[in-house]
Amino acid sequence: MKIAEDDIKKYLYQTKMLLPLYKQPEKKLLRELSDSIETYLDKHPDASMDDIKKHFGTPLEIAQGYVDSMDIDELISKISIRKNLRWITAIILLAVVIGLSIFGGFYYKGYQYYKNTVVVESITTVDEE
Repeated sequence: MKIAEDDIKKYLYQTKMLLPLYKQPEKKLLRELSDSIETYLDKHPDASMDDIKKHFGTPLEIAQGYVDSMDIDELISKISIRKNLRWITAIILLAVVIGLSIFGGFYYKGYQYYKNTVVVESITTVDEE
């Protein structure tokens, strides 16, 4: 049974998501893994996804092996970068929400002012003499 391209993409995506950060070294690791899988599939065209996992390991095993091979200081640095990126992203999103809320409030006040100042209906009386 031939492996679907989507299964390999999912396998690589799962591996990517388990890595502590996604920069040049991690991109290189995934590129090499992808190339190795292609080479393996060229030699074993009838391989299944289970064969791939047995030969290369599960995404978790690959990520654990990568983390185990890292220096502890480098790992701590990468994890703290990821943590700081999350905080920065959360702060930016919060600022955007607050800014949009303020803008929406002013917009609504302007709408209310406009609604109250525009004459919608007028009554005209004609006096007959």
